[in-house]
Amino acid sequence: MLTAADGISYAACDATISTVMATRGERFWGETKTLPPEAAEALKRAEEQLTLRGISYSFCVLNLDSGRMATANTVQRFYSASCVKAPFITGLLQAGYRPTDDMYLAGHNSDNEAYERLWNVFGNDAYREILSAAGVRTDLAAHRYCSLTSLELAKLWYQMTPFLLAGGEESGFARDTFEGSYFSVLADIGEEEGVTVCSKAGWICDGDYRVYNAAGLVLDGEHPFLVSLMTTAPGNEEAAEDLAWALFLVHRSLE
Repeated sequence: MLTAADGISYAACDATISTVMATRGERFWGETKTLPPEAAEALKRAEEQLTLRGISYSFCVLNLDSGRMATANTVQRFYSASCVKAPFITGLLQAGYRPTDDMYLAGHNSDNEAYERLWNVFGNDAYREILSAAGVRTDLAAHRYCSLTSLELAKLWYQMTPFLLAGGEESGFARDTFEGSYFSVLADIGEEEGVTVCSKAGWICDGDYRVYNAAGLVLDGEHPFLVSLMTTAPGNEEAAEDLAWALFLVHRSLE
């Protein structure tokens, strides 16, 4: 397990995130003008399949070692579903609350009843604090679920990263909670690739609420990275997984 000081260039990442926030373009590649053929082809196929199925999508990939980033469609907001449980729980742990069974159930298993109990017991003050620290709109803390962008979701995981990589019982509990979490395409890829992934997915297919999202921290050797993807792809998770595979390849081109 890396420590907070190993393999992460926080100054470079801060500068890149600021640039992306100011750019707000359809697509941002930073210094990467062209992708290696394998990554370019995988991303092209994944995006074409999403488009053919009428699925909207957005993504951010931030290489924490180099500070380089790739994004697409960071303006569109998607319904969060359960992906916001991760920053909510991490906010509680950072605020000094002791780990609880409901934190694990909500974070690892995506148990909605456990998540509701956490809200009823602890309120949203710690959640508001982590949103503010990440530079994300604090009005998102008004509700258990919200609408946000893939960039906002990535910024929340960036804010969470030092805590997730730190020592101590609470940080260890957070890693255990989000590693291999239920129904996360990122966790599935991490298992196949043999890398550690702390992530949280969110999904729903109910009336106007139709999304599949996932975000997390990937400890890929000396090149840890963050990835967030948001899609209107419930019931088509294989299309979201194809996008996630492509983003793993994109990340390696950002090293």
